[in-house]
This record gives sequence, structure tokens and C-alpha cells, in this order.
Amino acid sequence: MAQAPIPGSAGALLGVALGNVLAVPLLAEVAETYGTTAVLIPLWVDVVVPAAALAVVAGAAFGPALRAARMPTAAVLRLGASAAGGRGLRIRGLAGRCHCRAP
Repeated sequence: MAQAPIPGSAGALLGVALGNVLAVPLLAEVAETYGTTAVLIPLWVDVVVPAAALAVVAGAAFGPALRAARMPTAAVLRLGASAAGGRGLRIRGLAGRCHCRAP
């Protein structure tokens, strides 16, 4: 559970920074075009959006973390990295029939 917020917070902060960098000039151009005052992004938006994104990340990570916490250590070691062994067989079969070259 503690690992999920690290990339989530980096993505949220990067998203807010890039959003401001891209939106402020656009908003200034729109204000100039329509002859209105410049519209800036409120500070509360820059605070609430990353907080909401981190809440979504924490919510998405909570279920798997709770399941992992309830599993016995011996079962985790027995399963290893292939806990979901049967997943992706259908897509692998479809991809195998495609005569495309691998990149």
C-alpha cells in the first residue's frame, strides 16, 4: 500500500505542473481574444486535483494490499510471481495467429 502513492504523487504533481504550464497561456490568449480579464487557475484546483488523484490511487491499491496482507507467507512464497497463471492466454493465442513482426 505504501508503494502505490509514490508514482501516483509524482504523476499528480507532474500533471498539475504541466496542466498549469499549458493552460495559463491558453487562458491568456482566450482572454485577449474576447477582451476580458485574464483568467488564472485557482490555487484550490492545484491542491484538490492531486489530492483526489492520490485518493483514487490509494483506493485502487487498498484492495490488493488488503488481500496480500491476509495471505499467509507460505502461500505467497509458494505462488511466487506467477500468482495469476492463467491470465492472458486468449490474447496470447490471438497475437500468435497474427503474422506481424515483433518490434
